[in-house]
Amino acid sequence: RSSRGRPAADGLAGRFRAFFAGERDAFADVELDLEWCTPFQRAVVSALRAVPRGETVTYGELAALAGYPSAARAVGSVCAGNRFPLVVPCHRVVAANGLGPYGLSGQAYKRRLLELEANSGTNSSHLEGQTPERRLRRIGTEL
Repeated sequence: RSSRGRPAADGLAGRFRAFFAGERDAFADVELDLEWCTPFQRAVVSALRAVPRGETVTYGELAALAGYPSAARAVGSVCAGNRFPLVVPCHRVVAANGLGPYGLSGQAYKRRLLELEANSGTNSSHLEGQTPERRLRRIGTEL
């Protein structure tokens, strides 16, 4: 169980090592206490955690999925303040015109995480040009 917004540490270090060694893990089962978040932040985190491993969404698409279609920049702020990479997979959020920034680590780190997830055999190219609702419906995710 998490405490004060931190994911439960039991076993996470081993899971992170396994992830970076190529094992599949979306960390979707890791519980977070998001009581400290605003309703908007909780909606963004919830929508983002529903994006499957290996898939990407734009900041605008994630804003729409979270129920705030005109809040793409605010979604970017939530991702920029993300304390739990991998557990809250902000690396799956890309700019409409490319990868976009990724915190202090930059695009190289974001690209590496996406490459690790791509090894799962998932490809999002077939989803380009679809509305966020249709994209997530097509990949079997409901919010």
